[in-house]
Amino acid sequence: MDIGLKETIIAVITKNKASVSPGGGAPVFYADTDEELEKLAMYISRITTGMVHDLENGTYLIIKH
Repeated sequence: MDIGLKETIIAVITKNKASVSPGGGAPVFYADTDEELEKLAMYISRITTGMVHDLENGTYLIIKH
């Protein structure tokens, strides 16, 4: 039996605070630089075994498929 989160947004990582509204159910992490943005996305995806999706506007989504 496989129990866990599937087909859901695990986290949002962004540099643009105005583009993401907290309170949608997934935690939002804010980064100051592109390097920090990529590091956070990589670390969170490894920890949660989620996939990183780049929205190409300074925002990454970590999604569990």
